[in-house]
Amino acid sequence: MILLQEAAAAEVSIQAMRKKSFTLAVDFYFVDASREHCAALREQVAKSSYSHLLETTIRIINSPFTDAFEKIAAEINSRRGRRRA
Repeated sequence: MILLQEAAAAEVSIQAMRKKSFTLAVDFYFVDASREHCAALREQVAKSSYSHLLETTIRIINSPFTDAFEKIAAEINSRRGRRRA
C-alpha cells in the first residue's frame, strides 16, 4: 500500500511543477508464493481507492518469484516505448 501511495504522491508532486498534463504510468507486480499473503493484499487493495487498478496496473501474482519472472519480463519487454523495471 505504501508503494501505491508514494506513486500517487509522486504524480501529484511532479504535476504541480509542470504546465503540461502529466501522468505517471506505473505497473505494479506483487509476487508472493503464499496464497494467504496474496489474498490479504488483494483484499486491502480492493478496499482502497486503488481498487479500480486491480488486474490492470496492479497485478497480484501467487507464485514463487522465480516462476513468475519470465512472464513479467516478457510483458514489460512487449510494451511500446521505454521499458523500465
